[in-house]
Amino acid sequence: GVKESISHLYQGCFTPRTLPREQTNTQHALPHPGGMLCAVACTTPPASPLDASGLSLDPPACAGRIENFLDLRPDIVVGTGSFSSVCAGHDIKTGRMVAVKIGQKSNKDHHLAWEQETNVLSRLSHPNIIPLLASLSDTTRLCLVMPLLEGGDLFDRIVNKGCSESDSATVTRQCLEALAYMHGEGVVHADVKPENILFRSRDPESDGYNKVLLCDFGLSELVPPSSSAYDNQLTDSCGTRAFAAPELIEIGLGTQLRRAFSAKVDVWALGVVLHAMLSSSFPFSPAGCPFKALSTMRSTLSSPPKEGGGLPALGGASGEARACVLFMLTVDSEQRPTASMGLTHPFLAPPAPPASGEIEEECTGGGPL
Repeated sequence: GVKESISHLYQGCFTPRTLPREQTNTQHALPHPGGMLCAVACTTPPASPLDASGLSLDPPACAGRIENFLDLRPDIVVGTGSFSSVCAGHDIKTGRMVAVKIGQKSNKDHHLAWEQETNVLSRLSHPNIIPLLASLSDTTRLCLVMPLLEGGDLFDRIVNKGCSESDSATVTRQCLEALAYMHGEGVVHADVKPENILFRSRDPESDGYNKVLLCDFGLSELVPPSSSAYDNQLTDSCGTRAFAAPELIEIGLGTQLRRAFSAKVDVWALGVVLHAMLSSSFPFSPAGCPFKALSTMRSTLSSPPKEGGGLPALGGASGEARACVLFMLTVDSEQRPTASMGLTHPFLAPPAPPASGEIEEECTGGGPL
């Protein structure tokens, strides 16, 4: 089935990098003395009514085990993140259900990812980015607490229901809006993929059915305040191979062809996601020799536009949809659009509101209001 045809492309990921210590923010990642619980409530304003009430955690009084504040439900697995698993839980004082990402404090990679995600999410506030409610640690564990969404992730939506062109455009537009915002804040996600795009609701009749939030910032990069996220200055390749831009593969190969990359790797990855939504398949297989993968990317995307514009799986898609995928999958990163430029593509234009006459006719059967 569809799930088998695309899930094999996830074999193999780039090795998570070691974060430079100067990128961590000690204000939000406190090495608390004596194994005391460190709780940091998110200081950014809520992004939507969904996030309006945070956890009832009082950092000065947070001594003890995480279970003193959260009733964890490890039997309800929500998903996986850049470190360890994500389960459900609720704030003991308010009873509010939340999602809790749990890692092991003794694991260096878990600790670095926890610090990075805490640092990044505490500075971001956008309707299409998952908000951080609290960051917790005790003597053995690390936790990130976020809203518990009911809609599942984009991978499940593609596998179980598929995506129409209209839905694909809506999801892509929201993701580009989130990327444009975070890139402006000096943050590169570095692991955009369907599992990291969450829906607010599973109900097709709900307003939240096609509203998405980007999540899992454990592999994200921060650029220096004096620089642009679109400057080629990042060097630690990471992420999931199926969504890796050509420049990331070149860096991973250790060649002299490329030594740095920029936030445009997020735009490439989202182009792969859009291809998956439109066709339930990915444009390139990451299996085998990386040199061959690079060659396949270049030959496929530089071939004369046939049906699918060099991407045969898109033969059934509209011309605008195919053109948008190719726009985002520009091999030359210097020519690839930024997230803001991507939003200007005609395929991603928001649907025009119905004319007032159409609204009146729909509501009244054509008679006067």
